[in-house]
Amino acid sequence: MAEKNRTDVGDSVVQDTLEEHRHCMEVVAEIDNQDLRLRPGLFGRMELERRVLSDALLVPLTSVIDFESRKVVYVVNEGTAELREVTLGLVLNQRVLITEGLSAGDRYVVVGQQHVADGQRVIESEAG
Repeated sequence: MAEKNRTDVGDSVVQDTLEEHRHCMEVVAEIDNQDLRLRPGLFGRMELERRVLSDALLVPLTSVIDFESRKVVYVVNEGTAELREVTLGLVLNQRVLITEGLSAGDRYVVVGQQHVADGQRVIESEAG
């Protein structure tokens, strides 16, 4: 591996390009092994934090509806469903990042949203 494809991140080195033919990248890390549980030749799984999304607003992907070429969510406002257009970001494990259109604390329809109309009365319940 050429040095230009490596990034020093403290005690670890991460290759910054994916090897397309193998669908992987090389990671070299220093790991404390004082108890000698790790031995040469062992394999492991590692999770790397790619980016932190502070104040991210994630909703279940199923809450978002395709409506006349727009992405919408039904927000509950005083017991009434209100159609609200949203802008989507990343999809993460069946949840989608809402970048515009919702605010923290907004209550939205998660069950039966395909059968709700704008202005219709809805019955709210707690999550869970």
